[in-house]
Amino acid sequence: MGAVPDGWSTDDLIVVGIPDHFPIGDLAGLFGSGSESGGWAWPFPPNAEHGSAMYFPRVSTTNCNNAIALRDVYPTLRLFRIATARYDEVVADNMDLSYTMSRLSAADEF
Repeated sequence: MGAVPDGWSTDDLIVVGIPDHFPIGDLAGLFGSGSESGGWAWPFPPNAEHGSAMYFPRVSTTNCNNAIALRDVYPTLRLFRIATARYDEVVADNMDLSYTMSRLSAADEF
């Protein structure tokens, strides 16, 4: 990975267990600096075992605190923070949420 542009984080956020009929506007506080520069957040297709999920690149501590506040309202949410450098290991452009979940550890969850 090359130099990180000013203002960018080197961590990504995966939010799992998003309930049906979740107000999408509630996710606005989770978009990190990568979202502003072509590293767009994207959804995983719904999964029978894990539900719906979203991937947010290059998040800040504020974004993670916003995610924790959302989890206080929606306790089904599971939050995972990974180093951006681990993207290929954990996600690898694979849209199967089970694939990603199998590569996350308890240490990634917060």
